[in-house]
Amino acid sequence: MSRCIWLICIGLLTFLATAGSSGSNAQTSSSQATTDCKEKKLCIGVRSHARPFSYKPETNSEIITDGTYGPLARKGYTGYMVRICDAALKEMTLNIGDEEEILAYSDIGVVDIDTRIETDEKEIASETTPGLDRSRLSYLGQDFDILCDPATISNDRRSDFTVSAPLFLTGISYITLAGENRSGAPPAACSTDHNLIGVVKGTNTSYAIKALANTNELPSYKKEINTHLNGGKACTRTISVYQTFEGNEQAAKAFCEGKVPYLVNPSEELQKKITDSKNCIATAHANYLVNNSYATESRHNQPCHQRYPLVGIIVAKNDPVSKTESRIKAAQIPSPVANDQRSTLSGEETCKPDQPLVQAFKNHKEAAKAFCQGEVFYYVGDLEIITENAQAVAGCNYENGSQTYTTDRYAIFGKTIELESSGSKIRDPERRQRVARFFEILSRKTIFTPSILDAAFESTFHGRQPSERLADFYENIRGTYSTR
Repeated sequence: MSRCIWLICIGLLTFLATAGSSGSNAQTSSSQATTDCKEKKLCIGVRSHARPFSYKPETNSEIITDGTYGPLARKGYTGYMVRICDAALKEMTLNIGDEEEILAYSDIGVVDIDTRIETDEKEIASETTPGLDRSRLSYLGQDFDILCDPATISNDRRSDFTVSAPLFLTGISYITLAGENRSGAPPAACSTDHNLIGVVKGTNTSYAIKALANTNELPSYKKEINTHLNGGKACTRTISVYQTFEGNEQAAKAFCEGKVPYLVNPSEELQKKITDSKNCIATAHANYLVNNSYATESRHNQPCHQRYPLVGIIVAKNDPVSKTESRIKAAQIPSPVANDQRSTLSGEETCKPDQPLVQAFKNHKEAAKAFCQGEVFYYVGDLEIITENAQAVAGCNYENGSQTYTTDRYAIFGKTIELESSGSKIRDPERRQRVARFFEILSRKTIFTPSILDAAFESTFHGRQPSERLADFYENIRGTYSTR
């Protein structure tokens, strides 16, 4: 019965692709297709940094496999969704004896969405915007006809675009650093010097973070997470202008780590300890030392532009505050804060944090790098994407990432580019027919056995077995393998 339902879907998909969506709510990214798709009969959107589903590897060894070597692979792209698209596109270039139009590889244009977004001068939606993923899907129907990346099926997207049958089952998860790199979970959301959560712009970040909050997975930070999701400021930070030390060892360590960029009246012993340090570049002035790597005027003009106190000073156990502050002012550090004659010096400033609770990165490559360097504690996103990108960073040792907290289905989305003529859009019946044919081929190759889903999984995940949930999903889509 389920196989029949999927066959019916083929007809529906073909109809949707042909009919198109004239009432899309997606934002217009440009009035014309990008150069890559100029004069092309069909245009495909792919990603540079959505490993393992749609990405451009640094070496061709990740592209050349037993899978289909189609027009997208020839442009240097690979991944699970790319392999599925290539299988359908390759059939569109073959003469299979029917009356369908035969496309040459040169007829198929490719748009790198990540590159497109980076160079686009238009402002894209912020990482806190829920609902439709405008930073990617706004280009669909504008710059390309078919989107081949890990895009989640949602109600908004179903109403605006042609949508394939589900092609992958995943869910929101998170990973944390493990082993020597792990510093321990922050005791409170705002107690860390770095971001608590790292996500990627252009994905449903609010949905991802809310999933963790709703499942009570991060109970220690639930209040701050809910404040963030509601658009409020989750953290404030109180920073003193100066920090006192009782000994040289403590002061040298804080100074060389950038915890205090200036040291007032350092002794000869302290200066020697600092200059002997291999990773500490300091310049001596009359009454203070400055760490050249951390003390920049633009960052330290005001306490609220800092993560740490501005000045370090060694004081005797019973020294009064007035004596300490007098010594700092006398040092004449080139910062208006350190020389402020008002109460700023001794008082504490309640500041907005230098780092927000949630940091949104441009892409997963940058997010994974920041996570592996300890700049964010939790790396949140779709399970396979965050784990694959972390694994791509040399020496990155992580844990968790074994459980999902949502059930999300990936699909391929389509919307035909409309031509521009005299300031108005003109529908291109032939182009719409090509998009419809792509979805018909895709549907057939998906539900028939063997399915392109199995081939794409094996070529992408290299011998790993699908999870029990994913294996059940595949069986529901294409049925069981025939034993006859």
